[in-house]
Amino acid sequence: VVEGALPLGEIATSLGYAHLSNFTSAFSKRFGQPPASRRRFEQTTVIARANKANIRKTPTEDGAVQAARQHNKQNSSGII
Repeated sequence: VVEGALPLGEIATSLGYAHLSNFTSAFSKRFGQPPASRRRFEQTTVIARANKANIRKTPTEDGAVQAARQHNKQNSSGII
């Protein structure tokens, strides 16, 4: 159901349900929500996780300032 590869009617038939409504009723009793809602929730969650993983954190200003100071210390020749 959550992968979304098959229509819910096909899933219901493959599990032996004569009608989609019977499958929906049994699924809702077992999982607390209808299969279509569960599918949407899972797909939204997967997309949100993928987007979160693609967010790159930028260094904070403090981190950038510290890195610049360290770089200057390492590369200073002591000549003014």
